[in-house]
Amino acid sequence: MKIPNEELFDFFRIRFLYRTYRGHYRFYGLGEHLINGNYEKFILEIRELLKNAISFRDLKEENSYHLFVIGLVSIMSENYLVKSNVESGDGIPDLVLKPKNKTKKAFIFQFKYSRAKDSKNLKRTARSALKQINDRNYSEGLKYEGYKEIVKIGMGFRKKDVEVVVEEE
Repeated sequence: MKIPNEELFDFFRIRFLYRTYRGHYRFYGLGEHLINGNYEKFILEIRELLKNAISFRDLKEENSYHLFVIGLVSIMSENYLVKSNVESGDGIPDLVLKPKNKTKKAFIFQFKYSRAKDSKNLKRTARSALKQINDRNYSEGLKYEGYKEIVKIGMGFRKKDVEVVVEEE
C-alpha cells in the first residue's frame, strides 16, 4: 500500500495516527525498538496492540495484518521509506523499510496468515515467512542499492496471535 501523495500521508499521519495513539508510548516506541535491535520489545508491543487495539474480526486475511503493520511502522517515515509489495530479488517482499541514510538498518518483512484451528504452529509459519525472504533473495535489491545492515523479519499471524523470527544480515 502506498499513500498516493504527501498531503494524504500527512492527513493520515496527523489525523489518524497521532490522534488515535497520542499518549501511547508503545506506538512510537515500535520504530525505536526496531532501529535499536530490541526485537523482543518490538514483538511484545505488536502482541499487546493486537490483543488490545483491534478486533480479531478485523483480521481475516494476510492483507489485514499487512496493513496493520504498515500503519504501525509508518511513524518511521521521517527517516525511512516505507515500501509495500515492491519487487526485489526473485519476488515481492510484503514490506521493506529503507532508511534514508544508507548506514542505518534496512528491514524486510514477510507476513504469513495461518488458517489452522489453533496458534500452536505460528512459529513454524513465521519461519516459513523468513525462509521465503531468504529463498527468494529479497535482500539483493537492498544490497545493490548500498545498504549494509539488513534485518529480515518473518511474521506468522492467526487471529490476535503473532510469532516473529528475526535474522540480521
